[in-house]
Amino acid sequence: MKALVRIDQKGRITIPLFIREALGLRPETTVAVEVNEEKGIIILRPVFTDNEFLMEYEVLLGRPELLEDLIRCVIDEGAEVRYLKCLNEERGNRCVLIASVIDAKAGNSLRARLVDSGIQVISSAPAKGGLLP
Repeated sequence: MKALVRIDQKGRITIPLFIREALGLRPETTVAVEVNEEKGIIILRPVFTDNEFLMEYEVLLGRPELLEDLIRCVIDEGAEVRYLKCLNEERGNRCVLIASVIDAKAGNSLRARLVDSGIQVISSAPAKGGLLP
């Protein structure tokens, strides 16, 4: 997978969306930068943190007001929204939510809370590697 990007005046680059999606890179992901001077290359690598466990949920929201319920459930369970993307479909809004939780047990508790709130959970699992992607 390759892409050409430009360095802006502040020395920043934007990683193209198709690459971020393929690698599961989300906003607020910490990335280590490594330079191999011999080969003249820069390597970017996601950094996993030991104190953050990420769960990924795919949900279907039949009504727009359920989005507010979704976020309220996350907050009430003591979790934190790390990524949320919704696409409008015929049956409603299909959303991908990645939430930072304490552990898998807390992730399952959040899933139960979502279901109890009338949110259809299509799938739930630890995010790639179970930690910050």
